[in-house]
Amino acid sequence: MEVEHVAFPPVMRYSAAKIGSRLRREYDGISFRRDYFVATQDTRIVGYGEVAIQSPSVALFGATATVAKEIGALDDRVGALISLGVHPDHAGRGIGRSLVLRRLEHLTAYNIRQVFTHAWSAGGFPHLARSTGFTLIKGWNGAMHPDGTTPTLYYRDLAANPLGNTAQQSRRMGLHKATNGRKTDIASNDDEQ
Repeated sequence: MEVEHVAFPPVMRYSAAKIGSRLRREYDGISFRRDYFVATQDTRIVGYGEVAIQSPSVALFGATATVAKEIGALDDRVGALISLGVHPDHAGRGIGRSLVLRRLEHLTAYNIRQVFTHAWSAGGFPHLARSTGFTLIKGWNGAMHPDGTTPTLYYRDLAANPLGNTAQQSRRMGLHKATNGRKTDIASNDDEQ
């Protein structure tokens, strides 16, 4: 919760109750699921990210026709990078990038080809989205957030633009990157115990 509190303005934060309810939901595991990734340094959480496999209408807030006009037919199941937070004290160290790449790698294990993510104009994620292979969907207009910002939608086709060894490099260099002499690890609720 500390990362959520310091990484986002109040109107964009998830409450502890909302995060807890999302973690407790049960999904069928294949057609719809959510997984969470947490970056830790020592025992402190310094970043997190959520990823989902869901129907295009859920991932795109119902705007499937608009998006299909721009990218072509949508798959029955798509990936969605839902949230990303990095503690400001750890910003600029590759943790956000590593969380994005690790979640993309995770989606390839479920044969997900189409991945979407929303970026809010108030954050630095648009640059990160582009630098990790996402392109802007120009025809999509998201609903305005209570803080007055409007999201933009980014897309990556993992079949046409595969990860290659980028994710493996990120795992070696970013996920386990030494930061001020400390090791930063990223784990998922889906990782083998």
